[in-house]
Amino acid sequence: MTVFKAIRRFEGDGGCEWVKDNKLNCQFSSLESYVDFYALKHWLLRSAIAPYFETFMDKEELSNYIIENVKAGDLLEIWAVNKDKVQYIGEKMPDEDGLIPIKGCAY
Repeated sequence: MTVFKAIRRFEGDGGCEWVKDNKLNCQFSSLESYVDFYALKHWLLRSAIAPYFETFMDKEELSNYIIENVKAGDLLEIWAVNKDKVQYIGEKMPDEDGLIPIKGCAY
């Protein structure tokens, strides 16, 4: 099972409320491992730009991208695409305390 390392949240966020929610690790581990490709839409919590779109051929490559590039509060939308079915998860990245922001990204 992949467990993403905790990422420190920005404290000076103007009173943005963070709530307990750590579903990402459970949902990620439920993604199919044998698929044609993974598609990722990465929304940044503190940014005024459009989300990033990436594709990955295996789950390890996707996991490495998340570990290296995703920060607490970022929203991830992941599609595991196979010729017969598509599996979807969408969740915000928790911080080191398992908290996610109520507002931000694509809400």
